Amino acid sequence: MKLLFNELSIDGQFHDLKAFRRAVEMIMSIRNAARQFGWELQCHQNVSDTLVMPGYPMKKAVNTLTKEKRRDFLQWLTHRGSLWNNEQRHSGDDYMACDDKIVTDTAVGEAAYLCFHGILCHIVSMNPSEWMYSPVKVDWHNIETLESIDVCNHWNADEAENAFRSVPAQPLDSWGQLETTARNICRNLTFSPECFTPLQDIPFNKSAAEQLLQRLTTLRDFKNSIDNKGKRTEKGQKIYQMHFTGDNAWFSDSSRTEKSRFRNDMTFPHPELGGNTLFCTWHGKVKTTHIPLRIHFSWPMQAHEKTYVVYVGQKITKK
Repeated sequence: MKLLFNELSIDGQFHDLKAFRRAVEMIMSIRNAARQFGWELQCHQNVSDTLVMPGYPMKKAVNTLTKEKRRDFLQWLTHRGSLWNNEQRHSGDDYMACDDKIVTDTAVGEAAYLCFHGILCHIVSMNPSEWMYSPVKVDWHNIETLESIDVCNHWNADEAENAFRSVPAQPLDSWGQLETTARNICRNLTFSPECFTPLQDIPFNKSAAEQLLQRLTTLRDFKNSIDNKGKRTEKGQKIYQMHFTGDNAWFSDSSRTEKSRFRNDMTFPHPELGGNTLFCTWHGKVKTTHIPLRIHFSWPMQAHEKTYVVYVGQKITKK
């Protein structure tokens, strides 16, 4: 897994140096969390030239840190092994954009390029900044086509560590391994026996497999965040706001038209009650370069009722 610092999240937004120092501590906490799993947070060599606040470029603002924190931060900014631009994969000629903002030659563009090519890559953004949302949708304008992909973004150390923990220690190298891993680490979800079978007709894509696992672990965590009264805990509410709402939500219900037109396709055999069926219109979404993937599951989630995952495969409601 690759982890890149989003230098675009520094744009002079800090009102005072105290807020900047808190933000630095958060970034270093995320870096330390990543290193526990063997990953290094990489940055661009020009980060030190960014403007933290009026009159304070990064180089000047860093001098207000304590001696030890300043040393650690500067070592990170300047260490050759921490600089992703030394091994940049995408070209400056690639046209990559996020909300109409060109992100070519930035960490956001590089992360998107790596994800497009099957390499799992997340970004880390400053807190506070205008980049405190996830996923970050990046559009790649090729000569003849426009392709989009979601990049996972972190700005909170605790949530980042939970996300890192969900990434398997061994890289996923087959759909079969995805199934085995998901069944092992998402034990509060009930998978139907054949729910992963539709993936077998699709060429394996490592990035897609990792994103599917990420969606499943998010469902796992969300289910664990519903109390005995059916209410979402504080953590559950954060997950809901982050991943179940908005235009780029990972999870959503099918439209009324889709429910009518594809009713038979979204009706699945009940995993445990023979002869019964489940109409599962709620789904998780993963975008790949060519084939959109979906995870269909039972809804609503309840603390004392099973959540069934009944389908993992190509998008059902294709027009």
